[in-house]
Amino acid sequence: MTAPPVFVVHGIANRDEGEFENRVRHLADRTGRGDIHAVYWGDLGADDTYVPLVVPHVPPRRPVRGGAEPDETDPAAIALGGAADLPDAPALELFLVGVRRPGKGLRYDEADVAAAIRQAWLDDPPEWLWGLTDAGLLAELGAVTASTTLELLGADDGYPMRSSEHVRRVAGAVLRQTDRVAAATLGAAAARFLSWARRHAARAVALNVGDLLSYQRHRGEVLDRLRRRIAEVAGPGAGLDPVRPVHLVGHSLGAVIALDAATAAEAPVHAASMVTFGSHWSLLHLWRPDAGVPAYTGEPVPLPGTIRRWTNLWERFDLLAFLAAPLFTLADGSRPRDVELRQGDPATLFSHSVYWESPALLTALAEAWDGDDDG
Repeated sequence: MTAPPVFVVHGIANRDEGEFENRVRHLADRTGRGDIHAVYWGDLGADDTYVPLVVPHVPPRRPVRGGAEPDETDPAAIALGGAADLPDAPALELFLVGVRRPGKGLRYDEADVAAAIRQAWLDDPPEWLWGLTDAGLLAELGAVTASTTLELLGADDGYPMRSSEHVRRVAGAVLRQTDRVAAATLGAAAARFLSWARRHAARAVALNVGDLLSYQRHRGEVLDRLRRRIAEVAGPGAGLDPVRPVHLVGHSLGAVIALDAATAAEAPVHAASMVTFGSHWSLLHLWRPDAGVPAYTGEPVPLPGTIRRWTNLWERFDLLAFLAAPLFTLADGSRPRDVELRQGDPATLFSHSVYWESPALLTALAEAWDGDDDG
């Protein structure tokens, strides 16, 4: 008896059939198995072509405090010079970074400079610099402010300090210029980021949530495509007969499709093994139980005998991956096997596609296919 063929179903946001087939061929090369076949359904997914037409454009604007007086009890305001105490940053402390440069022969008295800078800051508080608390950004802005002020004062020439009023005027002018540059730069950057985020979020909604909604609308057609693909490869009736099962592999919404096919009330696909990764079928089952599988009411739900083995991979940063073992039992009384994929990089915040290249996937597939007769 030949080994059951393997059928891989892709997930959300796949629009390139050739790219998906290449991914499946790569998986076949890595597993050393030649009877792995791609099941493509992305042409039935959501259409995101014209999504940018309905995304609002966010023009740049200069951020302001709205004319409100600073709250002197606010810790951020105190740190930035809003209180009576000497301001810490950026007006004084960062200015003195420039004043204290060694080897310049400077003749400025730091106490006089401190008083002048403080007065310049309090006389005309900057609108945007006032609210900054990021130390790195303040350091960069302060360095520019300090070097510009020293240059205008002629400090690098070793001239004696002029009047405190002169220092106050120069420092105030530089602070206002720095404030305008900071406001314009950060305001434009924020607007660009917001516009970018809205455009990409809209496309993500179209391709992710949209695909899920499209699958619900075209579910019968998608499941029929899987059955037809099995018949094309293994002959009529393959997968629909318990003596001619297939192996099913599904990622993301592809896992949902594979499990829906195996648990369908009519013409279910018999799976010698089921390997899913990044699957949210368990969550969807809690929301909308299918006719072929009873609702969860506090006791494990028995799955039909069409699923003989089920390995479910998940990763802690994958927001679309859910467990199977707490909800279901297989026909032989065992539970599906949930396997955590452990990445080497804990900084990955969204890892829905990391499974494809993981050695853990190869291990899960090898274990699922163990016992196949290749002869």
